Amino acid sequence: MLTIWGRKTSSNVQALMWCVGELGLDYLRFDVGHRYGGTDSEAFLSAQSQSYGTSAAG
Repeated sequence: MLTIWGRKTSSNVQALMWCVGELGLDYLRFDVGHRYGGTDSEAFLSAQSQSYGTSAAG
């Protein structure tokens, strides 16, 4: 299963979600960043070395 960290209003996340949908992949998405916060959480930082941006792990 693919884990996606990023808010649904992000153009980067929207492009990734389109790709995931086209490929029919199973995924779990978490809203992080902007008004949602969460970029300083340990779970997010373990998936990404920077504290901002879209992150996906499989």
